[in-house]
Amino acid sequence: MKNKLFIILFIPFFISAGCGEHKPETPKQKIIKFKKLVKEKPDDAELHYQLGEAYLTAEFYEQAVAQFKDPVRLNKDHAPATRDMGVAYYYLKNLDESEKWLKRAYAL
Repeated sequence: MKNKLFIILFIPFFISAGCGEHKPETPKQKIIKFKKLVKEKPDDAELHYQLGEAYLTAEFYEQAVAQFKDPVRLNKDHAPATRDMGVAYYYLKNLDESEKWLKRAYAL
């Protein structure tokens, strides 16, 4: 009985998890995916943010800064994009801009 209960409880987990076969997307794969999605929905602040995150993760900091401007333009209170703009400027060694954007994010 315990074995049947174990199987019944954990089958959905193994099916949804793909039995460990799913490989996470690389940052470059995410960039390709979100570029396409941004073209399809140019007014979606979250898609622009996700593309910026992919650039940031791939260490394409200038592209990340350029991309984070869109979610902030579309939603001035987009705290994650505002914060990550500061992070990208930090990695570009533009500490004045980094501080400005991080303070703005903190204020949100």
